[in-house]
Amino acid sequence: MGRPSRSPSERRARKRSRKHRTQEFALPPEERNDGPTSYTLDRRAEKLIQTIIHYPELAAKSIGRDLAMQQFAGTIFGRLYMIGAIDNHERIAGEKLVTTLKQYRQGMSRFSVVRAANYEHVGGGSASTEDLSAAALKRFKRIQKKHDRLRWLLKWCGADIEKAVMSAADDDILGNATFIKRGLQVISRG
Repeated sequence: MGRPSRSPSERRARKRSRKHRTQEFALPPEERNDGPTSYTLDRRAEKLIQTIIHYPELAAKSIGRDLAMQQFAGTIFGRLYMIGAIDNHERIAGEKLVTTLKQYRQGMSRFSVVRAANYEHVGGGSASTEDLSAAALKRFKRIQKKHDRLRWLLKWCGADIEKAVMSAADDDILGNATFIKRGLQVISRG
């Protein structure tokens, strides 16, 4: 006995699915929607971790170099983002903190040298090369206000969180990832 024949609607549905498959796989690879499932990705991750554990020195060289080529690998907060310890909003907040700290310290060194210089003394050091305009002072005041706000937010979080975030921002020292995440969450919302 042969197979029972399909109804016309079943034949149309089967034909559409074949047509869809051929259209889907005719696309370039980056536009296809046939990526691995989450189960497959989990199995690959497990196998990759086993391989890394078995060959740590080889994995550290190759994986480390590949990860170093990534866009966010240049900052500590970018590296934490790459491994999933913090999210993108927290990464941005951390990088803004680093930028603000750098600008604040540069401004403090400029304006403190200018204030300490003796204006009556001829050749008063580096004060003549610094930008003493009203616009520069206004820009520094804005940076100082932003710096004070960020430091206040971190102090509000507590000493442990403040220390973890500031160690990461200042010295590129990894601390407790949970504390860093909490501090960056407060900064990103504040």
